[in-house]
Amino acid sequence: MSVVQAQSSTSVSWIEHQMLDHVKGALRVTLDWNAPSVSLTRKKSSVRFSFQSFCRHLDRLMRIEENDNYLEELCETKPHFEPQVRRLRADHDHFRSRTHTLMAQLESLEEWQSDQFDECCLEIRELLREVDQHDHEEVRVLQELMSSDLGGEG
Repeated sequence: MSVVQAQSSTSVSWIEHQMLDHVKGALRVTLDWNAPSVSLTRKKSSVRFSFQSFCRHLDRLMRIEENDNYLEELCETKPHFEPQVRRLRADHDHFRSRTHTLMAQLESLEEWQSDQFDECCLEIRELLREVDQHDHEEVRVLQELMSSDLGGEG
């Protein structure tokens, strides 16, 4: 993959990162929803809907990143990024596991289990924090790739 092709792949990834940011924002609004007149069942339904959207977008972004292999290409041209790229890839496995576990927890909750629902919401917030941290690092690496010298004189 040439640097130009890698930069094209990073542009797609950049757009997907922006879309995921919007979905994360919507999920946070739903998690923070404090409407006493609305039942736990209604809030759980809204959190589940928002969380499902987040999971789909996150998985889509990770698949794009993994299939395009531009981070591996970066390691070939800039080997000092290899440890960071390995950590980013390991994060993907962790996120897939956490999203499946949290979705199963969310699905299994009954209306009367408000404490467990609150705990699940806290765990989703923690996952969002981890994804934010991961995204920050990944964007930093993407920016390094996009700013690569394309060659020529100069």
